[in-house]
Amino acid sequence: MRGVPVLSIITWAPSLERFSSCSRRAIAAGVRVIALATTGISTILSIWIFVTYEREAAGFQFYEKLPLVPPLGIS
Repeated sequence: MRGVPVLSIITWAPSLERFSSCSRRAIAAGVRVIALATTGISTILSIWIFVTYEREAAGFQFYEKLPLVPPLGIS
């Protein structure tokens, strides 16, 4: 799963659920399904990180480097 921003997905999936449940047309059953899906995604990816973590390896194993202000070299 190299190239997939796993940490960002784990972090932002619950926030996306919150925004989707704020709509005026949100139905209780629909909100529950969306909440279950986003929680499931976060849980599965967290378990994947736990299982694939190598204890013997030194340094960061899971990190994301995103350019925030490229002209200034800030990432």
